[in-house]
Amino acid sequence: MEINFKPNVPATMAHLKGVYERAVMVKTQHDKTLAEFNGEVAKRRADVDRRIQETDFSRRDDAKRLYESEYSDWLRAHRKATSGSRWKDAAEMQTLRDQAVQSRELLANPIAIATVYKLGSPERNAVAMEVNGLGPAALGNLAKVAVGSKDKAMIGVLVLANDRLPAKIRPFDSHDLAEMGFGDDAAEAAKLIHTVDRLHAESLAAVRASEGTPLKPIESIAHGLKFERAGGMGPQPHVKGPKPETATTKIAEGLAAL
Repeated sequence: MEINFKPNVPATMAHLKGVYERAVMVKTQHDKTLAEFNGEVAKRRADVDRRIQETDFSRRDDAKRLYESEYSDWLRAHRKATSGSRWKDAAEMQTLRDQAVQSRELLANPIAIATVYKLGSPERNAVAMEVNGLGPAALGNLAKVAVGSKDKAMIGVLVLANDRLPAKIRPFDSHDLAEMGFGDDAAEAAKLIHTVDRLHAESLAAVRASEGTPLKPIESIAHGLKFERAGGMGPQPHVKGPKPETATTKIAEGLAAL
């Protein structure tokens, strides 16, 4: 029997898409804010360089010290005055990144999704009652039907039922069946999580650079490790791809013969 717990895969996916869309908007605004800040800095820097070059050669060293001191004071004040606007979006990007990573617990891979898809719902409970006690041959036949009809609730039940059998008599590979039912969902979720994490990293690097304290290589590496330890997808999202032929790949072949 299935437990009475109802994690909501569609709602979690919808939330993740919303997080991604918001992250794109915030990143766009952050890029604009930093472009304006950097433009002001570049303009002031160019003016300082021009004034130094226009100074008579005999007084240029003294003028350079004066103009550079004035520029440093201005830059310090400018950074302080704009700190709130430059860091506000970066802070929101951190929040969005954390939300995206949290969704990975439910959308990590096809098996994770299959395990909880419509768990506790009347639809899945009815399928679980139907499958309960069936042998390997019957489960294999149902797997063909589930794939052919794209019945995700049945695929989820069959993945769990198959895993309960001794490995030697399992009629199909659970990972392959889950991939058939939920591979696209897992790939999309992984891509969204990976993109939000990348946008956050870019925002952090850019705002740190605007402060004159750019990320060091070891900090960039640490950021990547932190993402993986927090449950993120790491540098490579889940992507569907060809697998070696297993017992379950015969399901698709069997459908053609039905």
